[in-house]
Amino acid sequence: NLGVRYDVETPRKEKYNRQGSFDPTITGTLNGKPVTGGFVFAGENGRPEGLWNTNYNGVQPRIGFAWTPLQFMTVRGSYSLLRTPITGLGNFLVPDLSVPNQSIGGVNGGVNPGVVNVVTNPTGPIAPIAPLSGGPLFSGAFTVPYIDTGSAFPYVQQWSFALQFQVTKNLLVETAYNGSKGTHLFGAQVDINQPSYAALIQRVKDKFNFGTAVANPYGLVDASNRVRTETGYQSLRPYQQFFDQPIQSFFDRNGNSIYHGGYLSFKQRFSKSLTMQGSYTWQKSIDDVSTSSNSADAGIFGLARPQNFYDLRAERSESTYNIPHKFTAGYSYDLPLGKGRLLNIKSKTLNNLFGGWRTAGLFSAQAGYPVWVRLGSIGYWISQGGGNALEGTTTLRPNLVAGVPVTTDNWQNDPYGNNTGARFLNPAAFSVPGSLDNPAFGSAPRSLSGARNPWTTFYDANLSKTFKVGERVKLDLRTDFINALNHPNFFINPNNAHDFVGAYNRTNITDPNASPFTIVSGFGRFDRNNTTPGRLLRLAVKLTF
Repeated sequence: NLGVRYDVETPRKEKYNRQGSFDPTITGTLNGKPVTGGFVFAGENGRPEGLWNTNYNGVQPRIGFAWTPLQFMTVRGSYSLLRTPITGLGNFLVPDLSVPNQSIGGVNGGVNPGVVNVVTNPTGPIAPIAPLSGGPLFSGAFTVPYIDTGSAFPYVQQWSFALQFQVTKNLLVETAYNGSKGTHLFGAQVDINQPSYAALIQRVKDKFNFGTAVANPYGLVDASNRVRTETGYQSLRPYQQFFDQPIQSFFDRNGNSIYHGGYLSFKQRFSKSLTMQGSYTWQKSIDDVSTSSNSADAGIFGLARPQNFYDLRAERSESTYNIPHKFTAGYSYDLPLGKGRLLNIKSKTLNNLFGGWRTAGLFSAQAGYPVWVRLGSIGYWISQGGGNALEGTTTLRPNLVAGVPVTTDNWQNDPYGNNTGARFLNPAAFSVPGSLDNPAFGSAPRSLSGARNPWTTFYDANLSKTFKVGERVKLDLRTDFINALNHPNFFINPNNAHDFVGAYNRTNITDPNASPFTIVSGFGRFDRNNTTPGRLLRLAVKLTF
């Protein structure tokens, strides 16, 4: 099979062009001083009416084949390229300019006081929406977004190859390989108005006061006509006309991924009453941002945020959702008790009670998700001169200590640490990066392949039968055993178990004997709220007439 799909993606527009983006290249003046970088409305100052350019590169080829070289063997393969539109990512205006609005409904908006209705109190005049235009705007009391209007659009390539064998009359075996590669995927948001890390590190070494207040360089004033001040940290922002806010990116397409997976399955019918099937999957997914939306990088059981937005290659690691091994097996069995079965029951009454019972079950076991760790604070990114050298969304990670196991061996004896204080993660395997006056990023990767949540195991089973009550009435009984083995499955607490240490203890500056950091009490511990529930017995009755 050969095919091709072609899409033309037109950008999302707003009727009055009340959308826009920060343009880092546009120039102008602000209070008589030259300025570079400003907010530009869509359709003005040379910008298109959409938030990004029309995408004409929507070619998406497909190819697939199936071949039977031998009577008992089938070979299949495929390749496809899939593109993801940006237009459908959220339905909100960018930016939110807090446009005045009028509410209609209830007791609001009628020509007379009272509840609005079409008979006695119809809707009154609606004030026209004032168009927003002009600019570019080099300052403003709204959150300024930045949208890359480049030609990079998300797409994924997928490919597969499979062999299927009819080994015997009742045994089918299949083995397959699947792969995929994601390019320009929706990724982590970036604050382009963040001071450079190199400048921040140098200021820390110089004992710069990040908290000092100085007048903003453009003489911007508040509602009382007083010149607004900025902190030492804000004075380092590259776009001083927006000194008091980040310039957050939207619709980022900076993510990449690669996936390889092997699959083996079987289906065996032992008799007319017993069927079994199972599968084993080995897979590995690597990316630099596991999941994302406009809020970006939401991972499994919490947020695994990038550490350095300007070095996303360092974020390349095992995907937070990756499960390298997974085995499943299921069965369906008609018990050999009843009329016409191995243990034949001739009595109609006894057969109606004890014959015709069915049972089925599903067993699954899979490796855990990789654990990820945050430093939990800004570490040594503080200045002896005063203030902090990091603000906003920068999420530091700790260093990994070479040769020290990341997980402990005795956690199963006290999973929640109530008696011995045991932890699943070993605090000795981590350290705070840098030192006083010398801040640094942590060496730990975004996800820890060598430290996974424990294996999860499930076994669910059921027992059922249909009773005939007369010619037209049937009674179905079913009993489900959820987690029949009563096996607990543990997961790291997403709220605080990822955070290694608290904030820096400034007493350490004058007293070297004072501990600079304290390990968070919940770090690396399991939580009862994140443990799968115990065995559940469920009874169901259905009457059909």
